[in-house]
Amino acid sequence: MKLQSLILLIALITFLTSCSNESYQHAIDQGMKELGQKNYHQAAIYFELALNEKEGDRNAASYFDQATNMERAKKAYKEKDYESAIKSLDVVINEQNGLKTVQDEAETLKKQILADNDQTSLVEQKIAYINKLIEKNNVSEAKKELEELQATITSNEILKQYESKMNELIKKVELTTSEKDENEQPINSTIDGTEKEKKRRRSKNRRKKIKARYHFLSTLYK
Repeated sequence: MKLQSLILLIALITFLTSCSNESYQHAIDQGMKELGQKNYHQAAIYFELALNEKEGDRNAASYFDQATNMERAKKAYKEKDYESAIKSLDVVINEQNGLKTVQDEAETLKKQILADNDQTSLVEQKIAYINKLIEKNNVSEAKKELEELQATITSNEILKQYESKMNELIKKVELTTSEKDENEQPINSTIDGTEKEKKRRRSKNRRKKIKARYHFLSTLYK
C-alpha cells in the first residue's frame, strides 16, 4: 500500500513538473515571438509568466528585464526624456544573460536618441542666441539667424516641438523692428527739418549778397 502511494506521488510530481516545463517553455516561446515584433510590453508579460513557472530562472529574468527596459526607453523617447531613455537602454545593453538581438536594437535606438539630443541642443542654443540679438536690438542679424532656424525646424520632424518658440521669436523680431522704426522716425524728421532750415538760410544769405552787390553797383554809377 505504501509502495503504491509512493509510486502515485512520484507520478504526480513528474506530471506536474512536465506541465510546469511545458508552461515555462510556452511562455518563453511566446515572449520571443513578441520580442521579434517589438511588442516589448507583451513580451515582458510572457517572461514574467515563465518566471512564475521557474522562479529564479536566469534566462527568463534577463529577458524580462530587457523587455521591460526597452518598453521604458521607448516611452521616455516618445516623451523627449532622452536621459531616462538612455539609462533604460544601457540596462538592456549591459544585461549579461540578455538576448543579442535586443541588445543590438537598444544600441541602434541609443545612437538615434543621442543624435536627436545633439540636434535639440543646437536648436536651443540658437534660440538663446537669437534672444540675445533681439535684446541688443541687432534685428538684421536676428532675422538672418531666424531664417536659418526656421529652415532647420521645418525640415526635421524631431524639431517640430520648437515651432511655438520659433513663432514667439518671429513676433519679438517684428515688435522690435516696429519699435526701432518708431524711434528712428522723429530723428529722421529732425534731420530733414534741420536740412531744410540750412537750405533756407543759405538761400536767404545769397539773396542778401545779391542785394548788397546791386546796392554797391547802384551807388557806384550815381
